Amino acid sequence: MGPPRIAARKDKSSAPAQEELERLYLQPPEGFTRARDKLVRDLRERGERSAAQEVGRLRRPSLAAWLVNQLALREPNAVEELLGAGSRLREVEDAMLGGKSDPAELRSAAADERDAIGRLVEAARDIAKGEDRDVKPPTFDRVTETLQAASVDPGLAERVRAGRLDKEARAATIGVSDRAPARARGAKAADPAANARAQRDRVRAELETARRDLERAEARRARAQDEVDKQTERLKQARTELADAKREAKRLATAIRRAEARLEKRR
Repeated sequence: MGPPRIAARKDKSSAPAQEELERLYLQPPEGFTRARDKLVRDLRERGERSAAQEVGRLRRPSLAAWLVNQLALREPNAVEELLGAGSRLREVEDAMLGGKSDPAELRSAAADERDAIGRLVEAARDIAKGEDRDVKPPTFDRVTETLQAASVDPGLAERVRAGRLDKEARAATIGVSDRAPARARGAKAADPAANARAQRDRVRAELETARRDLERAEARRARAQDEVDKQTERLKQARTELADAKREAKRLATAIRRAEARLEKRR
């Protein structure tokens, strides 16, 4: 569960408190506790004791949660795009389970969600690089899973949207959720029960395959990016060595010409 949010106050003091909260969650994890304690002191000095108590209970975010918070605070439109795609995917799932949609629409909705997650994970990588952080692939895996969970969990979606997570979340299941609309749970659906079960199984299988494809693609992309980074660094070093070698060769050639000129004069 994410950390509590400061309750809105009727006086003007609530606005700066919310701005200060945003600045707090923009802090890197290692600076969170110190910044939180300073904010608590400032709130107390302003007489906002209730807000100070709530802020004092906030916990330092894990690295994965911090990255998700940065996405919410720095890339809110991209986060909204994901949450919108997740909402549409849930609607398509419900329609599919009720026999009022088709696999093509499900694949399209799943692809939109997958693409939105991919863009956000890429943005998280950029944020990590911009902050000069060496973030390992497992951390980005947790970022991916948190975004996947938020796309199907409205409660988590609100916490992600607020940028107030203190730890990453894990999707309860991979694939279509077990919930089904009332029309699909009745004593007898319009289609035979066997057909309904087979249809649900196909939906689950297709979405599970899409999620697995995303995970594999993200892993391949991470490995490829690591290799590109290594090769880029090697190329940079090789260019430096080449430049040094050229300078040395030029210096030696000049020295040889001068020595030959001196020798010629002595003949």
